[in-house]
Amino acid sequence: MSGAYASSAHPIGSRFYGGKRVPGMTDAGMPIVVGECESETNCRLRTYMPVMGREAMKHLPSALVMVILICVSVKGEEVAFGFRGTVHELDGQFSYFTGQPFEIIYSFERTTDDANPADPETGSYVGAIRSGTLTIFCAGKSYKWVVKPDGPHNIIEVKNLGTADSYHAGVDVSGPVGESEIPATFVVELTGSDATALSNDALPSSLGIGSFDHRVVKFTFIGTGPYTYSTLGIITSGNAPIPH
Repeated sequence: MSGAYASSAHPIGSRFYGGKRVPGMTDAGMPIVVGECESETNCRLRTYMPVMGREAMKHLPSALVMVILICVSVKGEEVAFGFRGTVHELDGQFSYFTGQPFEIIYSFERTTDDANPADPETGSYVGAIRSGTLTIFCAGKSYKWVVKPDGPHNIIEVKNLGTADSYHAGVDVSGPVGESEIPATFVVELTGSDATALSNDALPSSLGIGSFDHRVVKFTFIGTGPYTYSTLGIITSGNAPIPH
């Protein structure tokens, strides 16, 4: 006979197949996870909520708190950085961005695995950037691009070398300019020539912008044609991290 059944000789939540106990779980006042079997090798789990007595109810608040804490820890640790500056010379279709102020904001997941763990001086964190925007302010208007986290250029690279430190963060973005959707990328490049800006190659939770003597952003815009237009942005200030 297949299926799950309970025996009065065993605690609530036990389930058996052919007289053998199928792995499950039971606890006072908590859902019971049991196995239902068609055979000893074909089982599936089902959750039952027992009727809780007065004693079990006493433990419910602490159990719920534990579940909430577990859910928060699974979410990970996102940090947001922001940088502002001025677009350098740009010609062609986007020449009107020349000399205009920009703002970059992005959040990244600090628990992203290092794609190069064998190298103690260089950390490569592919797909770390989760969201963000690039905004260029021009003639009373603002042009905004939104981060595309699934794009091919999503990577943060941290180098803590004996001669210099560097932090590069790049990602694809997309947004409307006029009547067209314009793909673009940006790469934040920070370099400290005295090797004191970073303490290791892990993703940093904060950056001292003044510790880097080279502070630029590389912009690439894909225009109509399609033609590619590239330029630099000079970073003048930043919040790393952005206060909550």
